Amino acid sequence: MKFIEIGLLKNQYLFAHIIGGGLIAIILSKFTTRKDRIMLYVMLLAILWEVGEYFLGNIAVYGQPKYFFMDSFFDIIGAMFGAILSIYNLKEERK
Repeated sequence: MKFIEIGLLKNQYLFAHIIGGGLIAIILSKFTTRKDRIMLYVMLLAILWEVGEYFLGNIAVYGQPKYFFMDSFFDIIGAMFGAILSIYNLKEERK
């Protein structure tokens, strides 16, 4: 249950990741209507963001690296969730 506690319940920036993923998906939807590509790009950007946090941020605030990875996992899931909510109503490209 520590996984849920650290990654979900004590994750104070999860909401920002949800909004960020949604906004990125909306911006990407202006360039492509393929939902799979939008989701892939959002996931890649979220992973890159977390890698940047790892190397440039202060992961010592988490106490142990495993807590950082728990937090990062839910941050990425949050970004994906925001993207899903944003592109749910996008119309498929007509051929």
